[in-house]
Amino acid sequence: MKLFEILGVEIFSVGNHKGDDYTIQDLDTMVQAFGQLGFTPPLKDGHCSDTPGMPSLGWLKNLRRIGNKLVADFMDLPEIVYEAIKNRRYDRVSAEIYHNYKKQDGSIVSRAVKALSLLGADIPAVKDLRPLREIVH
Repeated sequence: MKLFEILGVEIFSVGNHKGDDYTIQDLDTMVQAFGQLGFTPPLKDGHCSDTPGMPSLGWLKNLRRIGNKLVADFMDLPEIVYEAIKNRRYDRVSAEIYHNYKKQDGSIVSRAVKALSLLGADIPAVKDLRPLREIVH
């Protein structure tokens, strides 16, 4: 099975989202915590509940901050998911963020990326992100 990647996707930004303030320092904390969480954040079909056994639509890698935004690469996308993005079935994303995540070593990370939801008809809370249609043609 051929798998696809999409590079340079804006997934989150500074600002007030759903009543929570996010600063540059929060984004830097999320970048620093990435890879130390004990899991790779998955791509999900919308904000579906965390039902055990649900398949991932892909995975996040290479999380970084560029200016006031978090940017990541999508990896291991099945062709059907890649084509759905390409055909604008999914055009926006919505990050799921842990607050005060307890790592396996017992230390606490104030903010960490849990997962990334691919959105179709849903409106994201963070509205200043570049739509997927501008990245995948």
